Amino acid sequence: MKEFVVSVTDRIGAMRDVFRAIAGADINIKAVSTEVCGKEGQIRIITDDPDKTVEVLEKEGFKFAENEVITASLEDKPGQLLECTEKLANKNVNIRAAYTIGREGDKIVVGFVVDNVAEAKKICYPGLTHP
Repeated sequence: MKEFVVSVTDRIGAMRDVFRAIAGADINIKAVSTEVCGKEGQIRIITDDPDKTVEVLEKEGFKFAENEVITASLEDKPGQLLECTEKLANKNVNIRAAYTIGREGDKIVVGFVVDNVAEAKKICYPGLTHP
């Protein structure tokens, strides 16, 4: 799974412009997070079609970066997010961004952008070599 971090100027309609381009290409946004610091903003997006998302963002001239997203399916009960983030921290994995992506049955799916993808995969996908 990929995250796209789109850099925009803090202005009315900036988010709409990015969403219009993505929707116009029939790409579904699965998760989004935004923030503004000073006059600059970031729109963090996870879509259902990363390759097509790259094409659209490039075509429309948006400045963006891509990051791999590691997912974890957590029980929907208190303390599960804490337990997961403690495991990552105990292995010196820094979390740069986190998303609630959705549900899988009775579990919550959380996505993490981290500084050490290989180590995070060992924690989030125990026993698997290629999640």
